[in-house]
Amino acid sequence: MYGAHLVAAGQLGIGELVTSLLIATTLVFRIEGIGRVMQTFADARASAERIWQLLDEPPAIRSGSARLPDSALGLKLEQVSVSAPGGGLNILDQCSLTLQPGEIVALVGATGTGKSLLASLLPRLSDISAGRLLLGSDSAGWHDIRQLDLSELRRRVHVVPQESFLFSDTLAANLRLCAPQASDEQLRHGLRLAAAEDVLERLPQGLATPLGDRGVTLSGGQRQRLSLARALLGTPDILCLDDATSALDAISERQVLNNIRQLRRDQGRATTLLVISSKLSTILLADRVLMLQHGKIAASGTHAELLHSNPDYRDLLGIDHG
Repeated sequence: MYGAHLVAAGQLGIGELVTSLLIATTLVFRIEGIGRVMQTFADARASAERIWQLLDEPPAIRSGSARLPDSALGLKLEQVSVSAPGGGLNILDQCSLTLQPGEIVALVGATGTGKSLLASLLPRLSDISAGRLLLGSDSAGWHDIRQLDLSELRRRVHVVPQESFLFSDTLAANLRLCAPQASDEQLRHGLRLAAAEDVLERLPQGLATPLGDRGVTLSGGQRQRLSLARALLGTPDILCLDDATSALDAISERQVLNNIRQLRRDQGRATTLLVISSKLSTILLADRVLMLQHGKIAASGTHAELLHSNPDYRDLLGIDHG
């Protein structure tokens, strides 16, 4: 307004006014840019401080030095308890179960009963508060998981969660996370075991196709099958599927579990499989069913046995026994 007044009074030319306004605008934009850079540095400094605090924190789970026997593995939980964060009530409360080497066992339970927590105990992503978790067999002996070397433990015990993470890299690079030296033919074999050959066929560059951040270019079922293939390429002795087949249809799911059974016969070495699921089609494929209730294994048996004898099991699956 003042500039316009000066122009009207003949004390300032229009060109000079426009030039002054352009200079002022340019200065404002430059100063705003400097402010944004300063804010970015301030945010980065705060983030870096939190990252360094995390990196400097001593690990709560420490590795042991004991080695596992070079044979098929089963697992035992002996009076295992795990308390909620902050020392609240026990999520698992004196829970005991046994899986013999080569068994395929389904674990069922209502939401919030601790099924995923139990799965996280197997590779020691979480630790128990009381009791013992043992790996081994009756013939080779049982070993407390807290005394085992962590790298060997996590090489031989794999857990596939419902939402597996796929990196923004090629399909081959994602599959080789569990088997860095695997050849392309071995990668294709792993995909066949996970009933994921069709995923490979649909990718324009085959194994070299970038998957995008978190596998954004794939459907939920495709991501689950690729995660299964990645785990199977690691040839684990114990494999836990934590709702890892929830997005698969019944035919693909049956094919995957049958392939795992066949894999045991082909390799001559049993793979122990714990399947956490609420799908009836999955439960029917298991050798035995365990029901987790109130932090404990409340029932164990075949699907037919539990269906006949346990009303809580029928209610959990929504089955009317008539």
